[in-house]
Amino acid sequence: MKEIISLLFVACICFSCVDNERNLSEEKESGNDLDLTFDFHLKSKKSLTITAENLSGKLAAGVPFNVYVENPYTDGDRLKDVKPVFTGITDASGSITADMLLPNEVKTIYVSTTYPGYGAMQTCEAANSASLAFGGVNPFVIKETETRGGSENNGEITRKSKICYPGTDNPYQLYTYYAQGIHATLASGLFKDGVSVDPELFSAEDITKISTVVNNMFPERVAVSDEKYFSADYCTDLQITEPVVNDGGVYQGTEIWVTFLGDGGFSDGNWNIFNALCYYTYDSAKGVTAQDAASIRKTMLFPNTNVAKLSSVHAPVVGAKIQLMYWDEARQLYTNIFPAGVSIGWVMVAAQPGQNGAGDAMKNLGNYRFSTPVLNSNSAMPYPGAYTNGIARWSEDAGCNIVGLDYRLHKDPNEFNDMDYNDILIKVESNPMIKPKDEIPVPPVEDTAYKYSVFGTLAFEDNWPSKGDYDFNDFVTDYTYTIVKKTDAEGQLTNEVSAIELTFTPRAQGAVYTSGFGIQLPVATSNVDVSAMSGGILESATTQATVIVYDDIRQSAFNSASGGFVNTVVGGNTAPGVPVKVWIPLKQAITDTGNLFSEFNPFIYVSNRGKEIHLTDMPPTDKVDMKWFGLNSDRSDPEHGVYYRMDNEFPWVLDIPRLRENTDAWIYPVENKEITLAYPKYESWLKDHGILWQKEPNEEFVYKP
Repeated sequence: MKEIISLLFVACICFSCVDNERNLSEEKESGNDLDLTFDFHLKSKKSLTITAENLSGKLAAGVPFNVYVENPYTDGDRLKDVKPVFTGITDASGSITADMLLPNEVKTIYVSTTYPGYGAMQTCEAANSASLAFGGVNPFVIKETETRGGSENNGEITRKSKICYPGTDNPYQLYTYYAQGIHATLASGLFKDGVSVDPELFSAEDITKISTVVNNMFPERVAVSDEKYFSADYCTDLQITEPVVNDGGVYQGTEIWVTFLGDGGFSDGNWNIFNALCYYTYDSAKGVTAQDAASIRKTMLFPNTNVAKLSSVHAPVVGAKIQLMYWDEARQLYTNIFPAGVSIGWVMVAAQPGQNGAGDAMKNLGNYRFSTPVLNSNSAMPYPGAYTNGIARWSEDAGCNIVGLDYRLHKDPNEFNDMDYNDILIKVESNPMIKPKDEIPVPPVEDTAYKYSVFGTLAFEDNWPSKGDYDFNDFVTDYTYTIVKKTDAEGQLTNEVSAIELTFTPRAQGAVYTSGFGIQLPVATSNVDVSAMSGGILESATTQATVIVYDDIRQSAFNSASGGFVNTVVGGNTAPGVPVKVWIPLKQAITDTGNLFSEFNPFIYVSNRGKEIHLTDMPPTDKVDMKWFGLNSDRSDPEHGVYYRMDNEFPWVLDIPRLRENTDAWIYPVENKEITLAYPKYESWLKDHGILWQKEPNEEFVYKP
């Protein structure tokens, strides 16, 4: 009786999902001439040319750009789960062309750069050919004067107006040594009609020459999270000692200049947020206490650090260079000379939407973000603790300090707390040189910082060259394809690919045949560093790199040794898929502008290695047995590059894209239900490529466990 039941089970399986191999020698089915106008793709090739100009209006090489299919910002913060579909840098001509394979549903693409001085994110239509230009923000107009402040008065500046609201007794007053233009509402700001109100203190600097340094020292979304750097005793404030004297052997004091580099924390959605940047000084030997947070004298440097509003005269301009002044408490005046034994700290007055950092926000000490850790431990802070909000790093190559401040407190549990310390960026120069008290090294930049990915679901019908039951569940797997870009010796991003990363998560196996799954890549087999490869088997004797991911789908993809279907029959056999991450490092990097994804060639092989099934018009590997082409329903024409097409124009493999990794995956048909039943608009799609048939299932015929 058991033998009879087993035979009946096998017979049912063979009827529902496979053709008997005796039919493979049958003549081709009759039909009309093959129509090659439809490619069965749910993705389209798009091209975007990006150009960058520096502050001087010259084409700029080496500027990195990211391209997204969704807005990477929400409520002013970067979404952590939105990854770029392209990452690259401009070449010597100041441009880069990104050739992308995008889901047909994508109508708008988003482009941003982490480099300072290139403004906010831009958008454009996802077109066959499009272009965007990013220009460096022009420096403000400045009179031809010396940058040394008040030289006619021995460097002393006596102007010291307060910034506060009229009629209020504000304990957190900010001070300025600027002659005019700063008042409660900041109606005119530091610049009046685009001209500095105190031109002897201001100059303009082209910062593009240090953009690479800045980007490498404070990379976007690379967190400083090592707890050993967050204590009251660990501080990167700049200390003025007496390491250098003049020719006469007498120390004359230190002069300091600050250049505004931009912000890395805000998008165009934060157009109405105006954080302020101030600085303060204190005795290095005595230090400060938490109680000093309210009383320490904070001198205004920039009342607005929002790069998105740089066109406004209210904002500092990228490249604005200002000489710092030291407040001499004993003489009650500002001077351009900083004495030895003094430390310089920085404070961001963190504004909320609709606020000015030098306006409403300054009235609440809880909005102050200090570089000196102990000042952040005052009870007014929302998450009190001795954690720095500002980091100074010395660059030997640039001969200056780069200071970055972060909007969020170290212990802020907000999911968008990236702790990359680039929400405000400034360059600090001095004569003689001063360096940070302590060093907080740049965190290791994981390769994710230079990756871009595409996501989707592959669905296979395994009865090629016959049509089969056409339920596209014989093997279903989600995938993530990732390109890893190479960096040079200085950590600079390049347009060369150093590795490929593939992730597969199997979801269903609706076939009786023993099948394997692999992928062919647009890389020479000889160029794969096999010794460092992991997660798959690189086949030998192939021209292009061919990786076998699962040599037996049932056993290795689902850990199921028994026969029958897996995750295709409601109430039937279920098993979780076994994810595999394949790492493919290259011996020699290859150039890419974004079109490699279109050449990724996944396939299954059925019963034997020579019977491969690929996406429409994708060529087989060197291991294929050519005898299968042209049999039964197959209308392949290898001589003309035509593969895996039916008389009825249907494919054997579908590649269904997803916008991102956590997007709901495509729901495949249940066993023995043709895709035209599970998705009624499938056939209409053959006439109208723009129909998103895959998003409108017939719930009765799709698999939901």
